[in-house]
Amino acid sequence: MQSENEGCVELFDNKLRSGDYIDYAVEYYRQNFKPLVLMTLMFHVPLTFLIYYLTDYGNLMYNIVGWAENPSAEAPLLQILTVYIGFLILGLYNSIFVHILSFAVMKHTFERVVTGVSLKIKKAFRHGLKRFGWFLVFVFGLGLLSVMISQVFSLVLMVPIIAIAKLNSAFIAIVLLIIFLAAIVLGIYIYFRLYFIPHEINLDMIDPLKAIKASWALTKKKFWRIFWPVIFGAVFTQTIPSAISSLTSFLQFDNPLANRIIAAVIASCAALIYPCFHILTTLIFIQLKNENGDIKLLLKVRNLVKDESEKITFGQK
Repeated sequence: MQSENEGCVELFDNKLRSGDYIDYAVEYYRQNFKPLVLMTLMFHVPLTFLIYYLTDYGNLMYNIVGWAENPSAEAPLLQILTVYIGFLILGLYNSIFVHILSFAVMKHTFERVVTGVSLKIKKAFRHGLKRFGWFLVFVFGLGLLSVMISQVFSLVLMVPIIAIAKLNSAFIAIVLLIIFLAAIVLGIYIYFRLYFIPHEINLDMIDPLKAIKASWALTKKKFWRIFWPVIFGAVFTQTIPSAISSLTSFLQFDNPLANRIIAAVIASCAALIYPCFHILTTLIFIQLKNENGDIKLLLKVRNLVKDESEKITFGQK
């Protein structure tokens, strides 16, 4: 896909299809296998192993159903405690570690593809950690805004729904179904129009409010060009780990501890696929930025100032 110290932005001069993004993402992962695997091994793989082991994820639902069906039976205190610890780690992982890793993968991909600079793992994680603070502000603000919108939306709909309820029950069902479907479609549309907020915060290094405007402008009249690659990429990167994880059903032993360890090991191996999806979305981001002329402007600015001051590094050092 590219050689050392040489970007490959020219690949994005033409519009790419969904399959092209997947091909390029896999090829990028192959060519940069060592740093990306090491990034994943630092957080994602060990935490995945720990979560699967502590929660006994393969038998979790079986254990919960067993406890529910036999409330008089005393579940081992240690087993309950390990499940709670596993879910605590899972919560911290989903809210912190996974985003830092995602930001590190995005930064590594962006710099390698656009400028040809291969960031060291430490630099990529340091960058991800710095930008994660702004992303946390965005998530917190989004949570508050979502609660406010849902409350206002429910109050606004309550009056017409009550009025409709007095007319006809079949009519109510049809109207509610239309409203429900319209809300889903609107939610999907807004989601993909704002999909690149994390990329803007991380790669363009701007605050959340500016990232919202930038993502909305970047995706204007490009909904379907974003929708299909992201959907296909998500299916591709989720199907392989799921297929690998399903191997646990064929590897069962009489020893529960052995089954637990095997399930955790297989889940950890499947976790190595994780960077592919964020590579893919970063490639889509580069494509859209390149079409707007932002990538060429970025390279021009960097070439103009690189010999002027060693302090201006654009996050590469």
